Amino acid sequence: MISIPASKGFDRKAPLSTAFLEKSLAQSRLPAHGEVLPAECGRIASSASSITRPIRWTFAPGDVAPSLGRPRRRWWLMVEADVNCVCERCMAPVVLSVHGRRGFEFFASAQQADAMTDQVTEEDEHRDPELAEIDFLSPEDGVPLMDLIEEGVLLSLPMSPRHQA
Repeated sequence: MISIPASKGFDRKAPLSTAFLEKSLAQSRLPAHGEVLPAECGRIASSASSITRPIRWTFAPGDVAPSLGRPRRRWWLMVEADVNCVCERCMAPVVLSVHGRRGFEFFASAQQADAMTDQVTEEDEHRDPELAEIDFLSPEDGVPLMDLIEEGVLLSLPMSPRHQA
């Protein structure tokens, strides 16, 4: 995991938007990193998996990329967690160390975010593999970083958890 100084005051439960993120960056609240306790992970707890140690996360600004004809900042979330699963082969418990990385671009409206998603799906994903790691969101999505952290762990899990051979 990237080691960066801890930022004070970043609200990981606030809905994310370009304005909120740029303001947090200007106020030195970003980049940010921390840990999420297992008790805070309702979606993971309701799945067939569980975590016993905190999820470690880092959220940082990335490069400014052109999107829909204008430069847009990309934000990168990295997560690390040890997840307790059931091995699909032997049905015994297995602990998997997962590492996830997702990028995000925020748009002023859901229509703009959807247009970028459509554009990437139809054209650019094959030319730029990094675009496959980018989600396009808007304030209308109302997504807080906390949800993205938990989703990052869930998306990093293999479809069929197994012990290493």
